[in-house]
Order: sequence, then structure tokens, then C-alpha cells
Amino acid sequence: MQSGSADQGLSQKSKILYFRNMLNLNHEHKAVIYWQTAYLTLVYLYAFTLPLSVKINAVVFIALAAYWLVYSFRFNFKLKKFFTSPYAKVLAFYLVLLCLSILVSDNKGNSLKYLTLQTSIFLLPLVFYKKLSPNQTRFCLKLYVLGCILISFFALYKNYTENFNSFAFTAESLGQVDWTYFSYMLPISVKFHAPYFSLYCCTALIITFWFCLTHIQKREFWKAGFLGIASGYLFAFSGVLASRSSLAFTIIVLTVALLVWGLKERRYVAVLVILSLAPILAFYTYKKVPYLKSKLESSAGLDERLTLWENGLEVIKNNLFLGTGTGDTQDTLTNTYKENGFENGVKEELNMHNQYLETTVGLGIIGLLTLLSMYFLIFRSAFVQKKIILICFISVFSLCSLTESLLDGRAGVLLFSFIVSLMLLNPMHSETESRSIEEGSL
Repeated sequence: MQSGSADQGLSQKSKILYFRNMLNLNHEHKAVIYWQTAYLTLVYLYAFTLPLSVKINAVVFIALAAYWLVYSFRFNFKLKKFFTSPYAKVLAFYLVLLCLSILVSDNKGNSLKYLTLQTSIFLLPLVFYKKLSPNQTRFCLKLYVLGCILISFFALYKNYTENFNSFAFTAESLGQVDWTYFSYMLPISVKFHAPYFSLYCCTALIITFWFCLTHIQKREFWKAGFLGIASGYLFAFSGVLASRSSLAFTIIVLTVALLVWGLKERRYVAVLVILSLAPILAFYTYKKVPYLKSKLESSAGLDERLTLWENGLEVIKNNLFLGTGTGDTQDTLTNTYKENGFENGVKEELNMHNQYLETTVGLGIIGLLTLLSMYFLIFRSAFVQKKIILICFISVFSLCSLTESLLDGRAGVLLFSFIVSLMLLNPMHSETESRSIEEGSL
């Protein structure tokens, strides 16, 4: 009898412990959901505000980084696998180079500023690493596109009202508008440097165009139509911005990507259509955008860039292995401009307008090899994972790096770190979609 009572007592205690554990698990599960929801909200806000405002985006970035830090400690996220990846090792080496550059530079304040500028390149991969589902990754890209479209609308409206006295939309008034000046003032009206504004919009174009093609293959024609309209608008707006490099390289990269897809799928009619339409589209844009036409015909900026590169190569010869140090890059270049009588370079304190030369000037040949390795590893990983959008983005970005020092400007750094960290370290396709890609149906 006593044994039976004891067993019954133990049974009741076991039930109580079981229900307590269930309550604790339920509480822990709710806490996880709460933390994940807050994290996703900040990530989505970051994606949306990226094209809209550098200041707002910087605040969101700080909040996201701080939240991630607490979030990671709270749930003990493991990043060991990330740190063993080749891309993480290159990033770590680049960080070491920047820290050593502080010691080499005479102007250590500028070196610290440059290191701070590059922060998102190192931090966002950790913040985004394997935390998003395919749907969440795609939604981030769509929010980024929405931000680009909204800032383009605002630029058009502000330019129209402030610089053109809100002209009437009639054939006569439209014909009298100085469209060259309109294109020139368009990025200035929202304080967005034209090459960066164009690169942001061309990145959005790559995203919408490839999503459009995906929906066509799935026979979701109403979604494809909507994205097709968005792609057409972004292309037209990029044309009006008249930034030659990003627009030309985007057309070339998308054409090549489509040709590869058509040949792989044995859709030879589509290949012929692409080969016919691509040059026609490029020529039509050239003829219909006065500012773009005038810049191409006059080779605007080409002579100045050649002068910049000549001066930069002179600096590199004298600082081949370790560079000048990131803190002394601009001072050394300005002194070289003075010696060679390049007055505009001195007055405007121009950078190299070439990321490869800019990196070599500051960090030497070792820095250049690190940058090339970074670009290569991103491309290779995107190719292996069949992430077409990322392949197109890094191709355009690395090509545009020939004519702009993209990673020396905040807008360029933020765009690069966001797209690469988001797409390289998170899945874009579900398991079903991945199988369809392998089979060639997507």
C-alpha cells in the first residue's frame, strides 16, 4: 500500500514537472518568435531605407547591428562555419590590412574614418548569416526595389517643381523643356551622386527583370507583367540619369545572362530576339536621351579620368607594395596633381575614379589582390549556387569599379555590403525551386 502511494506521488510530481517544462518551452518559443519578428522588422526597414536616405539608413544600421549582437548572445548563434569560409577569410585579411594601414598612415584620423566607412562590409555578413528564408530574402530585395522606385518618383517630382516651374504636360511645353538640364539636375535635386543613383536603379532593374523572367517561366503572367512594367520604368529612369557606365554595363551583363540562359535551354528563337533587341534598345536610348547622347559624343570626363589614372599610376610606382596608407591617399594624390599641374584635381580633391587604382594607391598591390579576390569569390559562390541576380550584380559592380571608386563612397559601400551579404549568405530558392533549377525549368 505504501509502495502504491509512493508511485502515485511520483507520478503526480512527474506530471507537474512535465507541464512546467512545457510551459517553459512555450515561453521560450514565444521569446524566439518575438526576437525573430523584431529582427526581421529591422532587416526589412534597412532594405527599404537603403536607397531613400543615407542618414535614416545609418540609424537603422546601428539599431540592426546592436540588436543582432544582443540577439546572438541571447540565443547563442554559432558563426564558426562562416569564419572558415574563403570569403570570410578574405574579409578578415582586408580588415587586418585596413588596421595596419592606420599604423602606416601619417594622417591616422583619415585612416580611422576610412575603416569606419568600410564597417558594413565586415558587419553585415555576420548580421545576415543564414537568418533568412528564401521568401524573406526575396522580400528584402523587393523592398529595396520599392525604395529605389520611390526615391526616383521623388527626384522627378522635386526636379519638376523646383527647377522647371511645374511646366504643363502638353506637346508644346514638353518640346521646349531643356531635357539635358533636366537630366543633369535630376540626381542633384535629391542630393544623390548620379553614378551611385544610376547604379542603385540598375541593381533594382536587374532584380525586377530576373523576377519577371522567373514568373513568366512559372506562367504567373500578371506578376510578370507588373514586374515588366517596373523594369521598363527603371530602365527609362536610368537612361534619363545618363550615367554611362552603370547603364551600359547593365545592358551588356543582362544580355549575356539572357544569351547563356537561352542557349542552355535551347531556346534559339529567344537568343535571336535578344541579339536583335539589345543593340536596338541601346541605340534608341542613346538617340532619345539628349544628355546621354551629348556625354557619349563629347566623351565627357574621359580626358580627366585618363589624367587621374596617370597621376595615380605615378603614386603607385612609388608605393607599390604597402601603398600610401588609407589616411594619406588623398593628400598624396593632391600633391602629385600639384606637381603635374592638374589644377582641377587639386581644386576638387578628386579621387582615382577607379576602385582598383584607388585601392592600390592606399593599400598597395596586396590590397588590390585582396579586392580582386573578394570580387572573384563572390562571383564563384554565386555561380555555384546559381544565384543569377548576384552574378549580374557583382559583374556590373566590378565593371563599374573601372570608372568609379565605388567603395570610397558611403552609398557604394552600403549597396555592395547589403546585396552581397543578403544574397551570398542566405538561400534564394526553396528546395523545390532548387531542384527545378537543376533540371533547367527555372
